[in-house]
This record gives sequence, structure tokens and C-alpha cells, in this order.
Amino acid sequence: MYQSIMYGAERGGLKIDRAAAAALNKSYTEEINVLRDNLRMLGLTNPGSSVVVENALREMGFEPEEFSPAGNARMDKIVLKKLESAKGPLAAAAGDLIKWRRLTKWRTVYCDKLVDAAGDDDIVHPSIRTHGARTGRSSVTNPPIQTIPKKKETRDLFIADEGCELWSVDYNSEEARILANASNEPELLRVFVEGD
Repeated sequence: MYQSIMYGAERGGLKIDRAAAAALNKSYTEEINVLRDNLRMLGLTNPGSSVVVENALREMGFEPEEFSPAGNARMDKIVLKKLESAKGPLAAAAGDLIKWRRLTKWRTVYCDKLVDAAGDDDIVHPSIRTHGARTGRSSVTNPPIQTIPKKKETRDLFIADEGCELWSVDYNSEEARILANASNEPELLRVFVEGD
């Protein structure tokens, strides 16, 4: 039953708003350009290069503690978040780099790829694998619709057919919620009902 529902969703697809995608792309591009200029002024001439980023951050006083198997300093979001809490140019560079990476990814995945995947009828037919993730959950690819940010601007890229509605459902803590319901454990239920 579940597979037939997902197959129907894949065949039916989702309609996208090309004008909204173009406007969002433009907005992201403008912000990305400002961030890139800020990063260049701080010595990060190519924010897409881990080597350039590492060297520039080292010049600002960054002393890496974790390294990749190839011997390069880790430059992931966790490391940058720690640096963002520092002071001065190092914090500014880390903060701008986090934003630059996020917006660059969002522009590519949620604007460009979404529009490229749509047919002439503005419908996107993503690939839905009912057991595609290692966790046993479904995965949606081409484009990855299940990972769209919760922001209204990205959710508004999809439009409902005439007479229909689109609903956005967040599976936040799905497994823990199922456990609370199945176990009827009062403290777990209280946390989800009242929030904590």
C-alpha cells in the first residue's frame, strides 16, 4: 500500500513556480556576492577551496585541532561554528563562510536543479525510494524535495493545483513521538504535548 502511494506521488509530481524560483535565485545570488566580497576582503579569495580557506584562517590565528586523512584541517560547519564564537576577523570570516556555503548550496539545489528537473508543464517528478535511507526512511532525490529548508521562501517554490492545497509536514523527532505514543509513557507524552 505504502509503495503504491509513493509511486502515485512520484508519477503525479509537484508543480513549481518558476517565477518564484527565479526571484529566489536572484536574491540568493545578490547575497552570495556580498558575502564573497566580504570574504575576499578577509583574504578568502576562493571560499569554495578548502585549502584557500584553511590558509586564510590560519593567517587570522586559527589553529586546527582536527584533520582529514589527507592531513588537511577539517573545515566543516562544526569547526566553523566554533570559530564564529571567536572575536575579530576570524569570527566574521567563519560566519560569512557558513552563510556563503549554505546559500550557494540552496541556490544550486533548490533553485537551479528544481527548475532543471521540471518539464514544460512545470511539474517535477522526483525519484522516491521507499527504503532509500540507511535508517529505513524513504529518500527523495532528483531533486531532493524532502530536504528543502523550512523557510517560507523555499516552500513557496511549490504550488498546488487548482482546487487543491499543499501541506508541509515536519517529521521532527518522528521515532521518539511514535515511541511515546506506543508506550503511553506519561513523561514522554508530556514532553511532546507541553514542549520542553
